[in-house]
Amino acid sequence: MSRQNVIAPPPGRAVAHRLHTIRSFSEQLTLGSFEAAASPPTPVLEKVFYTRANVLYKCDPDLTNHETVFTWVGEAAGGIQGIAIDHANERVLMSGFATDDIHGCDYDGSNDAKLLDSLTNIDASSMLIVDEGNAKVVYGSLGNLNWADVADGANNEEYVNVNAYPVAYDATNDRYIYGKAASPDTFEYVAAGLTAPQSGTAISAATSANTLYGIAYDTARDQIWYGESASRINFMDDPYGSPAATLNWFNQSSVFRGLAYDSIGDQLYGVSRAAAAGQNGLFIFTDLDEATSTAHAAAADHGFGDSTQNANDVALQYDISPQGPGAVTSGTATMTHTIPAGAYVVRVAVKVIEGFAGDTTAVAVIGDEDDEDRYVVASFDVKAASPTGKAVGKPSGKKDHPRGKKPKVKVTAGSAFANLTGGTMLVTVYYVEP
Repeated sequence: MSRQNVIAPPPGRAVAHRLHTIRSFSEQLTLGSFEAAASPPTPVLEKVFYTRANVLYKCDPDLTNHETVFTWVGEAAGGIQGIAIDHANERVLMSGFATDDIHGCDYDGSNDAKLLDSLTNIDASSMLIVDEGNAKVVYGSLGNLNWADVADGANNEEYVNVNAYPVAYDATNDRYIYGKAASPDTFEYVAAGLTAPQSGTAISAATSANTLYGIAYDTARDQIWYGESASRINFMDDPYGSPAATLNWFNQSSVFRGLAYDSIGDQLYGVSRAAAAGQNGLFIFTDLDEATSTAHAAAADHGFGDSTQNANDVALQYDISPQGPGAVTSGTATMTHTIPAGAYVVRVAVKVIEGFAGDTTAVAVIGDEDDEDRYVVASFDVKAASPTGKAVGKPSGKKDHPRGKKPKVKVTAGSAFANLTGGTMLVTVYYVEP
């Protein structure tokens, strides 16, 4: 359908008349025309991995059903130091003290392979992490904080020239936090994912007269949990403040060599070793907002007996599974017609032939890939039928089109798009032809 309008000149000015053609196209969209938004992944804590001497174990999140996963024969004298989960490749990475290697195996212990070998500087307290966003394994050592490609160990290089031992990833601020061996030991941080090498920044007042061990970043509280050789777990509130507040949180006669924070369950896992039986083992702490107290270790399991068991690290493996359909609230339909380059959209008309029923509400917007409500003033109701037309207002976004565009119609349900049982609308787009 098309018609011609004569655009009048401004008063007092003599200009030649120019004819502009207003064109339109219409499309009828049914509920089946709409594609529900892709389900975002929902991490679920699947297994807790931990080490004792040269053996890798795993158990359920409630510290039950312990299994032996992998025995690193070459580390009988040294032991597995750090472990990290490579979720993208479904692997567990391990650093070895005696071999100076980093190995990887599948979650069930199969397909063991060296990722990095002959590093010559893996220390007895060297830990590692996986930076999934940059696809890197980051590991501490004597003399360097290093990184390499997590898939195959390529591009192994120094990231920071520092004696770095425990290392954690701060996902909130996209930083690596590491313990720096000094007198006294200190913490530093460095931005993640930059071109190596970088220089670290000291965390104010974060010092310890003892050796720093396990470290974990708490995304819920924006704080650092860390273990010390003085048999305690501390937390550092406001770690990038001036000065950072360091508080003693849990004391017992053991050394927490490994810590891991579970952001889904808001829990802290730790492995400790000590001379006293009953204080070695895999621990879970749940009341993370409580004040300093020895009562935090209410759930300890899998006691190791004595310090010869060398419990060094703990890591959390998540199952990345799709959400159910109830979590997706919207669906989008892309119209087949294209608004041509140079066109100027005048308005959009909508008739709801059959209401989009089945949920508490159903509203729609019409726009494009750059601005979802470009062609309407605001979202409008489509739950009830309106065969004579809806008042959708003038376009709220840019009306001119430097390039061709296919309009998109988005319908959002109150609770879940899958609840909608039907619906049909007729959408007409009016534009001035270039």
